[in-house]
Amino acid sequence: MERNSLIGWVVGIFLMSVASGSVLGDFETYFADMELFQQIIPGGLDPTAIIDQFLALIIGILSIFAIAPVLSVVLSLVKEEQLQRTEHFYSRSVARNTVLGSYLGLGLVASVLMQTGIGLGLYLSASQVMEDSLSLQTFLEASFVYLPAVWVMLGLTVLLVGWIPRGAKWIWGYVLLAFLILYIGNLLDFPDWLNNLSPFHHIPQLPYGEMEWPPIWALSGIALGSSIIGFIGYNKRDIQG
Repeated sequence: MERNSLIGWVVGIFLMSVASGSVLGDFETYFADMELFQQIIPGGLDPTAIIDQFLALIIGILSIFAIAPVLSVVLSLVKEEQLQRTEHFYSRSVARNTVLGSYLGLGLVASVLMQTGIGLGLYLSASQVMEDSLSLQTFLEASFVYLPAVWVMLGLTVLLVGWIPRGAKWIWGYVLLAFLILYIGNLLDFPDWLNNLSPFHHIPQLPYGEMEWPPIWALSGIALGSSIIGFIGYNKRDIQG
């Protein structure tokens, strides 16, 4: 069931990406004069960069949508525990690290598949409607660069599952905050301290911006640290099932 659900999510994000990329052919004509668009995208409207700016924004938004199945994989362990279905794991002397690690591993795989769907979907549609489309490598790089931000969300979910399983769903509130910051942060002129709360705010805006490795390593470190703390908590707390 988890496999079928994940396949459905990958197909869904792929189709969303295809639909988003299909507007690129007439993008400048339709949106260049819209005041709202100029506020959402802060880099100005240089004709040579307008499409790259839009791609950076839309890939970020799609990446936040793509978080849903990634986090749901780990959160399903809490559901299994609440329904007392984890007993068959531990009755066979399966280590807690093995159980939680398997859910985390599936979440990591899901994150890569979802970002691949975003990059591939955008490329396939853009290549049909644009005279000079960006390369597949460029689209995939712009999608994969968001993986550390996704992993931060995943690591925090593991942390909550490990220490506060009943509060694990709080992570969805953080996802919503990240979406609002990305989508309307510039429009509403959010303060820097609020923008900095979102891991997506620190991701290099490819293909419009340049690659910056320090935030990538920092976010990856936060994701790893959160996961380790979550594993420690999961080994210490009582298991309901």
